[in-house]
Amino acid sequence: MSETYFETHARLTTWTDELEFLGYILCELIDEEGLNTTGYPFHQAADLLAIIKILRRQLKKPDGCLAGMMNEDELKVFRRLLNKSKNIRNYMAHHNIRNNDRLNDLENTKEMLSDMLEFAIRGAASDRGIYQISWSPYRHICKTYVETKRPLTVMVPLNTEPLLSFRDRVLRDHDIDQRRVLDRHPKRKSTEETRRKQEDDYKSALIRKQQRKERGLAIRSNHQAKKLNKIEQRFIKSQELGYARLNQVKEQMREEQEIFYRQRAEILKETFHPTVEKLFFITILALSSPLWLTVVFIYNIYCRTRGRFRRA
Repeated sequence: MSETYFETHARLTTWTDELEFLGYILCELIDEEGLNTTGYPFHQAADLLAIIKILRRQLKKPDGCLAGMMNEDELKVFRRLLNKSKNIRNYMAHHNIRNNDRLNDLENTKEMLSDMLEFAIRGAASDRGIYQISWSPYRHICKTYVETKRPLTVMVPLNTEPLLSFRDRVLRDHDIDQRRVLDRHPKRKSTEETRRKQEDDYKSALIRKQQRKERGLAIRSNHQAKKLNKIEQRFIKSQELGYARLNQVKEQMREEQEIFYRQRAEILKETFHPTVEKLFFITILALSSPLWLTVVFIYNIYCRTRGRFRRA
């Protein structure tokens, strides 16, 4: 099952790469500026979806290059094949492997679209007088080369041999050349100079590691100090707000206390209003209190004695 999956995914990847190769050449011929505006300053980096978008935009031009090379029926077929080729790229990118019937249908779509792309490339090259396009074998663009630091660039002839055959031959030959270059440079034995260099590199790496560790500690300490300062400032602000609220409550209580005393004084003032007559009467009662208290005492004794005689 895994072999079937990998084989199928390899087929989808190959079809996508071949269509991108042909689409890149055609876009270079008929809409080079479209590759720049789509966001691919390195034109060969354009993926299949971007190429389809550029070609569909060219199909909408009645006086465009494609309209001059194909009739109305061929343009409809070309547009339909472009839309169906999206499935090849999507199945490859999302690892969405379908059944064999679906894969066979996609393979037929790829073959028909490749033929139409090559036909359009040769027609556009003839109209514009361009007979070769620069191209870098995509599998080697991101690798580190032994002989050169730049990717290999070849000129693709547009009117001599089938373009996909040329592509396969260049990739195969370049792989062979790279293996030969690697074989000519066997691993060298270690010398005193290389050992010293390795030791120096190791010491430098240790120093850099210690420096990174110290920087990390400094960053963490700084972060901790900032966090503590932030917490302290928040606490001080909270305390100040609390004291402000407390002072406000105290001021309010003081005002309420003053209001209470003032109202109490007003009520007491309304309850007792001494006048001259009242003061004179109170003074007489105070001066005559011994006399009338004696009379009251004698009267009480008389009443008690009288009550006893009556009972007897």
